[in-house]
Amino acid sequence: MRRPWPLLVVGLLAASGPVSAQQVSFVPRPDRPAERRLDGFLHAGGYRVWTHDTVLAPGAEVDGPVLVLDATVRSAATIHGSIYVVAGDLFLRPHARVEGDAVVLGGGWYASSLARVDGEVLYRPNLLLRVLRHGNGWRIVPVESVPRPVTLEGFYGFTLPTYDRVEAWTFGWGATARATGLGWQPSLTAELRVHTEGIQSLGGTLQQSWFPTGRMRVDLVAERRTRTQEDWIRGDLSNSLAYLVGSGDYRDYYRADRLGAVLRTSGGSDWRSEWSVFGERDRSLPALELPVFFQADSAVRANPVIDPGTLWSVRGRVGWGHRAATWRLETWLGAEAADSSLAGDFSFLLGEARVAGRTENLPADLELDFFALARADLAGRLPGQRWSALGGAGTLPTLSVLPLRGPRMVFAQVTLALPLDVVSFPVVGGPELFLRDAIGSTWSAGVRPHFTDNVVGGVRLFLLEAGLAIDPAESDLNPTLVLSVRLPGIQNR
Repeated sequence: MRRPWPLLVVGLLAASGPVSAQQVSFVPRPDRPAERRLDGFLHAGGYRVWTHDTVLAPGAEVDGPVLVLDATVRSAATIHGSIYVVAGDLFLRPHARVEGDAVVLGGGWYASSLARVDGEVLYRPNLLLRVLRHGNGWRIVPVESVPRPVTLEGFYGFTLPTYDRVEAWTFGWGATARATGLGWQPSLTAELRVHTEGIQSLGGTLQQSWFPTGRMRVDLVAERRTRTQEDWIRGDLSNSLAYLVGSGDYRDYYRADRLGAVLRTSGGSDWRSEWSVFGERDRSLPALELPVFFQADSAVRANPVIDPGTLWSVRGRVGWGHRAATWRLETWLGAEAADSSLAGDFSFLLGEARVAGRTENLPADLELDFFALARADLAGRLPGQRWSALGGAGTLPTLSVLPLRGPRMVFAQVTLALPLDVVSFPVVGGPELFLRDAIGSTWSAGVRPHFTDNVVGGVRLFLLEAGLAIDPAESDLNPTLVLSVRLPGIQNR
């Protein structure tokens, strides 16, 4: 039960000054991004600390940032900066405004549609934190302060199975062991994958991880697995469902044995980076004729032949993401470089840029999401296992599945969705009308790209999309029927 503190008036709040970050102590768990974000906020300092239930009247203005500990804030005012609420509740009444981020950890978030948050909204009600008095300050303690020595992945170690045209069903089991009493919290993750078809029935990953700080992670990785360059088109589960119902397998595959190291960092709430060096030995994989539901064409689509050999490369990418009350955006910019004079059989420089976003709570409940991806061989000759492909219901529905393939690719699409209020089903919700425009091309150096444009309209309900697609550039606008499976998300990419 919350302490019966009286409600503070705005005048007392305005008179309270910023509290030094040293008066609030917190040690984040390395595997909890929200806790690392709170740690960054505390280290930045300059914030006010509120520990009493508080009401902010309309028209009031409060200089932020503000840290709320084990208390409830009901605001109709303007907060100049971010507000972080730990083990408390935040109510934003009509016309309330937060000019920074609104972050609620282990409490409640209740916001009017007429309230405004200029920055990102982060709500983690299940992240349980306890606020304790500590000397002249406060201490924030995770309820589960010590990670479990052993954690099983998924359901008792078993992950969701996947289905594709090179290995049929893949079943995985994994676990992570941690040395919780040591610095850097070293952990060892092992995953075994069993395939029901294919030239090799077993695969797996062994990963050793360290967490030098709350914003840094180092991994050593050894694995044998089937890889693809088309995982951006559909996630593993979406692609498996689409293939099973006969919509198509939106990926080309090859086998890779890999060994390398990865460094991941997060700089504040929005920035992150990933740097890696890997050696891999790749080889082509045959496609199999496997049973699927509603299969229209019995022909087996072959995987492209890749360039065999050993590939050593260095890869770096930097990402920025932000989420506000009505929109979110994710961006990545990266490059991969290989030099056969140093190691391996290939020399190239591959660049990549991608952006994905969504707007929500638009007039009439419209939703707009967009995605764009560009890849190019900036130098050298790109091996086949780094080429990109387009085509089919996942990208350009008027084309067959992945007929376009090359070392350079540009693809972009925008989707507008309108919920239909005529009917709503438990769990899955109601249907939506959608209209999508997608454009893309693949090509090689010295070849002029030819872009294909598709306009798609139809209805979607939960995992299913059904509609018609046309190519506006064609003289005969013969529509193509589109039946596809996709999971909710920013294009599930």
